[in-house]
Amino acid sequence: MTCLAAFLSCEDPVTRQDLSRGIKLDPAAYPGDLQSSHQQARRIIMADSERHRRPREPNGETATCHQRRRRRAAGRPNWRIVPCTDDFVVLSDGERNDVEALREDITKALQPLGLRLAEAKTQVVHMAEGFEFLGFRIQWRRKRGTDKWHVHTFIADRPIQQLKDKIRALTNRTLRQNLRNVLVRLNQITRSWANYFKHAVCRATLNSLAHFAWHR
Repeated sequence: MTCLAAFLSCEDPVTRQDLSRGIKLDPAAYPGDLQSSHQQARRIIMADSERHRRPREPNGETATCHQRRRRRAAGRPNWRIVPCTDDFVVLSDGERNDVEALREDITKALQPLGLRLAEAKTQVVHMAEGFEFLGFRIQWRRKRGTDKWHVHTFIADRPIQQLKDKIRALTNRTLRQNLRNVLVRLNQITRSWANYFKHAVCRATLNSLAHFAWHR
């Protein structure tokens, strides 16, 4: 399975604000100077609705497992877009060149809106290599002792290091702080962090962080 982890870049602050609320198809949701560009981008999408419509809708051509198997047997890629504000991931059963072609289509659709893909962060990788997204590391791994492969979600290295830096700053031994206030703030930080990553494979990571915080 090949995937495209995409991150958008935009110079216009108003457009960035719209993106944070979710991209809307209604041109009235955009400023006047962007409405014509939005309509142009929408025409690009509607001109090839088979490629750009939501593939997992009830009447979509990849809505069922049977349909996806038939497409795969015919050598056609299956794809699904999982958006999150201005970042998104495209997962595909196709080859790398299929995803590269889809990347070009996305670039053309975004251009009239004044948006572009952030080249430094956007990447095309195989799921076995894994990719980082919103603080998680998502990777395809073989289950130990079997020939079955599963998608696992781990916590990326960067948020772990950031949490450790916060704990170090909060528990600096050279500062004279009220112990109660330190413990309350420490609990707030670690609890919210663990709640965000609770769906990841993180038992060993959380145990290690608890050990780290205790010795601080």
